[in-house]
Amino acid sequence: MEVALKLTENASLRGMRNEEGMRYFSVYDFINFVTDHEPGHDYAYQTFKRLVKPGSVHANEVLTNCQDFRFPGQGQKSTPCMTIRGLQRTSPIW
Repeated sequence: MEVALKLTENASLRGMRNEEGMRYFSVYDFINFVTDHEPGHDYAYQTFKRLVKPGSVHANEVLTNCQDFRFPGQGQKSTPCMTIRGLQRTSPIW
């Protein structure tokens, strides 16, 4: 089930519920929001990729808190998502 978290009038986080009903939100949307980049900007993808590459100090923590979801819509790819708590824990490293 798709959910959304509205942050401001112009910004929201796409989200999904897992089988247990936990809400997970897009890491890409969150990175763009906290770094003041436009939605869909490649910055979030590149930042996430850099954080989880082998040998990264933060890779284990970031990947442990992630679950991939595919949002509805044509051409959607798997998107790393975290709970609000996971986003809070990892936000200082973005």
